[in-house]
Amino acid sequence: MLSAPGTTVIPCDLGNLRSLSTEQCGCCDAFYHFGWAGIWESAQRPARDDPALQGRNIGYTLDAVELAARLGCGVFVGAGSHAECGRTDSTLTPLTPTDPESNYGIAKLAASRLSRIACRQRGIRHVWARILSTYGPGDHAQAMMMSCIRSLLRGEHMSFTKGEQRWDYLYILAARDVINPAIEVGLGELPYPSSQVMHLEADISALVRDTGFEPTVPFEEGVRLTANWLKENSR
Repeated sequence: MLSAPGTTVIPCDLGNLRSLSTEQCGCCDAFYHFGWAGIWESAQRPARDDPALQGRNIGYTLDAVELAARLGCGVFVGAGSHAECGRTDSTLTPLTPTDPESNYGIAKLAASRLSRIACRQRGIRHVWARILSTYGPGDHAQAMMMSCIRSLLRGEHMSFTKGEQRWDYLYILAARDVINPAIEVGLGELPYPSSQVMHLEADISALVRDTGFEPTVPFEEGVRLTANWLKENSR
């Protein structure tokens, strides 16, 4: 289980958030709710499209707000998704209209809006960050970049779509060149799925302005760090 200096890890299933007591957790300044059930289950991801399960995630988010209030938190930070916006041909901004196409995206959007109301009722500042295409050490085995890097390390031939998508990290050939430039990458061997997102790019100017955040890890270095982690944890 991952932890950071100055933090205390208290294991708890999402379904048991209501049962946690202030004695177990102590008093906290901020609550980060990054838990979500049913994101990865199989290649077809049925859990991600399960309306009942995704509906429960909305309840878990509201339970997290209630727990944050009991802990005396002044800020609640939730993890949103680009899926709340659906497919778009433009760069995502905080003002991009929301039009989710999946049960997962609908649940994320509902959780965002309902938790905002719940926080306002309890005097808690609400922050909902829509996160796009993260990758790196510890990522799920079925995630696109993780499965790609693992196959490249094994020297396996990989098949892809034409690669015409415009994504913040979608540079498969660059990943290949970092790990093994001799491997042939099968671009165009797979058709686009009906739900293919062709443009996934975020305008982070507001984030930079508000927090001073700047990307510090070049893509090639991120691939290298992830590949090293996979080598160390596959022994």
